[in-house]
Amino acid sequence: MATARPHTVQITLATDEVRLISAVLRQAVVECSAATSPDTGLDEGVTLGRLAARWADLVAERSDHEDEALGLDGSRLLTVPQSREAWYQVRAALSDHAAQVSRDAHLVDFPAPDSARARAHDALLLADRIAEAAHGW
Repeated sequence: MATARPHTVQITLATDEVRLISAVLRQAVVECSAATSPDTGLDEGVTLGRLAARWADLVAERSDHEDEALGLDGSRLLTVPQSREAWYQVRAALSDHAAQVSRDAHLVDFPAPDSARARAHDALLLADRIAEAAHGW
């Protein structure tokens, strides 16, 4: 009996949002010591390592194409199709990243720079947008 493919949700993101997600996933992989396996697709199971590899590929594709040639500023759009589970994992990584920056901002010996706070704010807004686009789960 064939297994049903998980419902795919397509979300359109700006290039800078794709880069943010990729960076957050890479950091999550480092923190949990996950192995990335770019040769294995997400259809075989969603893991942080596989997600990070997928998003790194998306960033590389964008860098290899018209963004550099045209000198674009990150405002190009890219539609990314993923399963609900994959989007949930992306949302969780973005939320965790924002929480880490928030915790670090309250530590006297480890103040978060303004750029980190701005990135955390962007991560939370993006997590909310992803939740809305995937029908609010």
